[in-house]
Amino acid sequence: MNYSGNTLEGILKLLLSSYSSHHIHLHIRYCNIPLSAREFNKHIDDGTRYGRCPMAPQPDLILEAVKAAARERAKRVIVGNVRGKGRKCSICGLPITADLREMGSDIYMVSHERFYDKDKHSVWYCPVGENIGTGELEELRTLKENRRQEQQRKKNEYKRKRYREEQENA
Repeated sequence: MNYSGNTLEGILKLLLSSYSSHHIHLHIRYCNIPLSAREFNKHIDDGTRYGRCPMAPQPDLILEAVKAAARERAKRVIVGNVRGKGRKCSICGLPITADLREMGSDIYMVSHERFYDKDKHSVWYCPVGENIGTGELEELRTLKENRRQEQQRKKNEYKRKRYREEQENA
């Protein structure tokens, strides 16, 4: 394998040819350069494992400020009764399935909750970060309840239909 020149393309071909097949899929989604080519991919060192890709969209500054405030508020929250695998919220960093309460209070906070919006995109509500406004939160809860009732109605309708068919065949 002779790759002439020190071009980025030549170096990438050399890197890709030296890896086994299970390493080929480990590439950056924005610039398609292998993750292991750290010295060649011009990533900005931001403290993460591979750095930030210069071709990646800029982070949302408002969301970053909300996350910082939520993580600060999370320091004043008592976490108890963690259930499941302990997945953590991307906003506050606390376990999603845990019971949360403010320090100095015996009242438990509302839990993290998953919703699907009108376009059926997944949306998480973080009670510590309060990432969704109260009006929108009520709308999402109503939508969730309506979908649950519709699903239950379809399930009951199917059961009735199956029961009628069994009665006719018996």
